[in-house]
Amino acid sequence: MGTIKKITIIGAGCLGKALVRQLHIKGFQIHEIVSRKKEEVESLCQLTGATANFGDYDSVLPDADLYIVSVKDDAVFEIRKKLKIKDKLVVHTSGTLPFDALKKCSSQFGIFYPLQTFSKNRMPDFEEIPFFVWASSSASLLDLYDVAAALSKKVFTAKEDKLKTIHLAAVFASNFTNHLLKISKDILEENEIDFQILKPLVEETFKKAFELSPEDAQTGPAKRGDCTTTDKHKSMLKRDDWRALYVLFSGMIREEYADKKKD
Repeated sequence: MGTIKKITIIGAGCLGKALVRQLHIKGFQIHEIVSRKKEEVESLCQLTGATANFGDYDSVLPDADLYIVSVKDDAVFEIRKKLKIKDKLVVHTSGTLPFDALKKCSSQFGIFYPLQTFSKNRMPDFEEIPFFVWASSSASLLDLYDVAAALSKKVFTAKEDKLKTIHLAAVFASNFTNHLLKISKDILEENEIDFQILKPLVEETFKKAFELSPEDAQTGPAKRGDCTTTDKHKSMLKRDDWRALYVLFSGMIREEYADKKKD
């Protein structure tokens, strides 16, 4: 292990809790856990032996080697007004905030961004999570890289402009896709059909997208120009917003592949 041994985690949401558990497993000392979520903090402190702090940012212990701020983006600006740790390394976990968002807290700052979705009661495979790190000095960057490498096999250095692009793409690939699955689930359950029936289809769709490419994996009535089928589908949709979404996506797919059909 490198120079980072004692770590303070600020935030006990899905990502914060996952980081506490994984860093603890990898042998780092969780020095302090800071959050207003009292039950979560008490449970994590019992697991790790960390000091509990129920959201008093003015009294955060100053002797950790690394401070990871894992909270909503808006809350970072509240925290940076109160958190003062001089020359200790402090990082945020956001893919959209400026690299120097925590500059007022310390002379050493940076980004520690895991490209993954985190949900309650589910732990992703950390070894496969791409981690992106950047810091205000080469020494701090090396320290961050070492911490990330203890968690994952996929660690990259990336400045904030690239991270913002990655985060934008991730919203399309993950957040929007999941909401489309929610719509699919609602459509099926309205007709008393089990959502799990779609699992093999969805799994194969994602496998093809990465093994071939999204362009080569695209199928369906919109790509074929099958207006008879798409018109039937539109008539089946009771909600105006779902129908508008169907029309939007069908039109985009039709336009994307119209010229390629002529080739």
